[in-house]
Amino acid sequence: MSKLTRKALLEQQIGDLEDSLKMLRQQLSVIEEEKQHEQIDLIEDYFHTINNRFANLQGFWQLLKEEINELFNKKDK
Repeated sequence: MSKLTRKALLEQQIGDLEDSLKMLRQQLSVIEEEKQHEQIDLIEDYFHTINNRFANLQGFWQLLKEEINELFNKKDK
């Protein structure tokens, strides 16, 4: 095998490896992006749960306040 042919073969192999590496990096980027979207979805679900619990707590405190006010107002009458 001549030096020129060997050089061309090595250059071709290097090009193939670089293309493969580029494709693997793109696949990794897609996987990382999917993971980030999954984490964002989990955070959004958690936020909605916390928001609902907070709304329930506010409702509870309002009812408790009304009950206490009624209880004390009845004693004053």
